[in-house]
Amino acid sequence: MAPGSDDIVFVYAYILDESNELVATATNEISFLVESDQIAEIIGPHKINAEAGIATILLRTNYARSEIKIEAISEKLQAAELVLFKTPK
Repeated sequence: MAPGSDDIVFVYAYILDESNELVATATNEISFLVESDQIAEIIGPHKINAEAGIATILLRTNYARSEIKIEAISEKLQAAELVLFKTPK
């Protein structure tokens, strides 16, 4: 995947314990949010129940050239953020 390409990629949110081990029994509902100056979008629902401790979405980049931020949020869990195409500071 490269900036400016029209790609569809899987994005995974792993539910981990304090030791960074996967919690395979976790079925928490995870909400995914996408922030982008371009038109990157989630294909399908934005809220997913984890299966075996993993929630998965499909993300379409839509030729994005600037950074895309994806945030995974769930009650009682620490939020996580992934940045694609991060611009240098």
